[in-house]
This record gives sequence, structure tokens and C-alpha cells, in this order.
Amino acid sequence: MRRRLPGTHAVGGLVAAGMLFAFATGGAEAQLRGALRGQVMIGDVPADTGTVVLHRVSAAFSGSADSVRVGRDGAFELPIPASPEPGELFFAAIHHQGVLYFGPTFSGAPEIQPYLIQAYPALRSGPANPAELRARSIFATRTDSTGWEIAELFELHNGYGATLVSESGVAAWSHALPADVADVDVGASGMGTVVPTLEAGRIAIVEPLPPGANVFFARYAIAASHFEIPLEVPTGSMEILVREPADEVAVVGLLDADPVEVDGALYRRFAARDVAPSVVTVRAGSDSAGAGATAWTAVIVALALAGMGAALAARRRPWHGGEQRRGPSARRREAVTAIARLDADRAAGRISEEEHRHRRGVLLEEIGR
Repeated sequence: MRRRLPGTHAVGGLVAAGMLFAFATGGAEAQLRGALRGQVMIGDVPADTGTVVLHRVSAAFSGSADSVRVGRDGAFELPIPASPEPGELFFAAIHHQGVLYFGPTFSGAPEIQPYLIQAYPALRSGPANPAELRARSIFATRTDSTGWEIAELFELHNGYGATLVSESGVAAWSHALPADVADVDVGASGMGTVVPTLEAGRIAIVEPLPPGANVFFARYAIAASHFEIPLEVPTGSMEILVREPADEVAVVGLLDADPVEVDGALYRRFAARDVAPSVVTVRAGSDSAGAGATAWTAVIVALALAGMGAALAARRRPWHGGEQRRGPSARRREAVTAIARLDADRAAGRISEEEHRHRRGVLLEEIGR
């Protein structure tokens, strides 16, 4: 009978170009010595095969430190080498059905023992297995009388208990952005687990999509006072928040809702739930936004959405650049993720050796700060 080792618990994954990464919140400061004792779970079942690799990343070096085969009940044990550098980070990883899964990072002896690497079965993505767009929040700020800056948050949910894997070169999920957008920037939210790409005016997910909620963003500029937002799939919650002060705005396809304050700024709000595929129109005017509104069950957007909005608004940059408000530890963890992504891309032949070496060097410098 297979069983989970005592004391383990589920750890969420972070998708990164064919990889899933789960971060620990911290680690002991003691010198890295001793053993890493852990377990690999495939869904709710202990793994019965595979090789776990211990990785180490510092400002001067990144690569594997040791490896071991998975034993009974998915258990493994790896020696933790002494750390010659105070900023060095470690994590363990395993391949399963073509996807690389990571456990938490740690800079000292892991705080959680046994250390858990949570993996999942793979499920081919496609029309028969669609991911659910649970929520979409759009923050709109007037730049002048004829233009907008837009920041969107998407919450995509995989409820299959398996990692959705796309066909080679085909997006597992994608959605059109409004027409004629400029200065487009897409990425993973601080609360999210997936890194999107931009493909021909569409925000797309081409990497494995793990179970659970995955939050990502798109930012862009629109040089027009009137624009249309395509809704290509059913959407659980939809809201548009217009930052004050702003001229009169009408939103056709959603209903007026109470204003909301996000990070000290007041936003006019239009919202709906259970929105069918349609087009939402934003234009100048003061007539009722409710006319022609799509079907909805309540004008209540979950508090979690407000939290996501606050997180995004809090790190708003000047539109064409600027440092987001992240602490050094967050930047180091992001750099570790990016290095792992680069290494996987190089191994798969998606980037050249020269590009890999250059980008990796920049990221290693970030870890050393």
C-alpha cells in the first residue's frame, strides 16, 4: 500500500517555461550541512520512479550538486554541501512526464522536513480540456483626452488535478487583447504561477499549466478614447476599474458597481459575474452602462480580486519603465526561477549558447546583490 510520508503537505507549483517551481518563504541561516530528506508526490500518490537532482545557485555558480533515485514511498535523501557563499540557494527537482517540478528554495537547512516535491500527471490541453477563466480585472487610467493605460489581471484555473501540457508550438490557452494596443507587457503576477507570452496580439500560455489558480497580467496603451474588449470565453467574474479623476465613461456590457479604493486611489467600477462570450465597449458618455449588459448573477467581485488589484496597482511603474517594489529576497527568488527557465530553454535548444550565457550572467549578478 502506497502512503504519503508523515508531516508532508501539498506545495503549489510555479510554472516557468516547462517547469513548476514552489518557493519556500525562507530558510535557516546556518551553514549548509547535513541531509535533505524528502518525498516526491505525483498528485496524491507517492512517486515510484525518477531521479531527484539537488541544484545550487549563487552569484558565481549555478548547476547540479548531487542526485539520487527515488525510493520506496517516493522518499529520497541527498547530502547538502557546505555553502561557501552566504547568498547561495538550493532546491531539488525531478522530471515527470516531460515536465520539470521543483521543491522550495532554501538557503540553509530546510525548515520543512520531509521536503516535498509536488508533481502531477500530464494531461494534453485542447478543446476537450479547457482551462477556466475565473476572473478578469481591467484597470484603466486616462493618459489624456484620447488615450488610456490599461493593466489587466487574468485568473486562469486548472481544475483537472493534472498539469495541462500543450502540443509543441501550440498554446495551451490564449486570449485576444483589444485591437491596436501598443507598449504591450505581459508577465506573471506576484500571486500567480504561470508566465505568459505575447503572440500576434494575443496573451498566450505555451508552457505546462499546473492545477489550481494561475494569475498573470497584461499591460498596454490604447491611443483612443473608445475601445472594445473581446471576451472570447465564459468568464466567472469581470470588472473594469476606471481611475479617478476621469471624464464621463460608459461601459456597455457590464453594470455600474460601487467605487473601490485601491492603494489609495479611487476607481469607478463596472462589473458582472458569469459573463458569456461577448464584447465589452468602453466609450465617452454618461448613459447607463447596464444597457445591453451580459447575463450575470450578482455584481459582487470576490475580495481576492480587490487584493490582486491592490498588488498590481502597488507595483505600478512609470508606464515605460521603473523598478517595481520588490525586496532583495523576492528578486533573488525570481532570478533563481529565471535561471532555471533559461537552463531548460538551452537544454531544449530554444535559445543559443551565447544568449543563454549572457542572460544567465545578468541573472547571477542579480542574485549577488
